[in-house]
Amino acid sequence: MKSLLLRLLLPAGAIVVGALAQLTFISAWPGVQQRSIAKVSLDSYLTVGAILILSFGAGRFLLARASERSKLLPSLVVPSAWILVLSCAAYRPPLSFSALSLVFLSVALAPLLGLLLAYSLPSNHSLERP
Repeated sequence: MKSLLLRLLLPAGAIVVGALAQLTFISAWPGVQQRSIAKVSLDSYLTVGAILILSFGAGRFLLARASERSKLLPSLVVPSAWILVLSCAAYRPPLSFSALSLVFLSVALAPLLGLLLAYSLPSNHSLERP
């Protein structure tokens, strides 16, 4: 039960800490919102990177502690729900693909991509056990 709870909460924690990282970027560097790339502030791009890195780290942590890869499937529930919630909130007809919508889509996909990337890399888990 504890391991299932860890598999659900660790990716959720990565999302929450990534969102809090955006507030930290704004507080630590007040001018970050005045700097933009394609009319989207720099803190949004930094947040996508932070969520991706944190999700990747969570995935590597879970992979190192899982006896088999099929036990990692519950960890994909929260990122999938995150995609669904953000997609429903952001994309209403008519759809427009601007830089902001692409950053928003990246924020939605970053946790799932981070976990899948971590799970796709080889693990030296088999080398640690005799």
